[in-house]
Amino acid sequence: MGSIVKIPTKTRSHLAALIAALQYIYVSPEWNEKIFSLLGEKITKGKRATGRSGMSLWEIFVLGQVRLCMNISYDELHHKANYDTLVRGVLGVLPTDYTLGRQYEYQNIYDNVGLLDDHLLKQINEVIVEVGHEVFKKKEQAALRLKTDSFVVETDTHFPTDF
Repeated sequence: MGSIVKIPTKTRSHLAALIAALQYIYVSPEWNEKIFSLLGEKITKGKRATGRSGMSLWEIFVLGQVRLCMNISYDELHHKANYDTLVRGVLGVLPTDYTLGRQYEYQNIYDNVGLLDDHLLKQINEVIVEVGHEVFKKKEQAALRLKTDSFVVETDTHFPTDF
């Protein structure tokens, strides 16, 4: 990821929130190392460097998260990887000129993002939940003191008309 991506703040898009979370993970060494160690253990362990161009662990992680967050098909993911400014920005590809920078092939996305199996995604999800707890941790507050007033009334209820 080259530079910090400018994320729109006046949107309800799940994608904008995801990009913000991915950006936070990328710039936080603790979380970055946890994610990359999980990905490296599953994806690159025991594989030789063959010289073929593939995808970096970061690209696989980002595209996998976009696919899951947006609940989209590989066809839609292929489109987002090549034409969506936010996604291309967080991937580290030139986000404004689609004729420059990397163009992702459908099969490359399918083969690499498909390496994220259920077990690995659950492990990654646990790390992301930890990140959320760190980011949204509430300050220590005094225990809540509540006062309620209630009473009991006897009634004759006949199912299903009077609930």
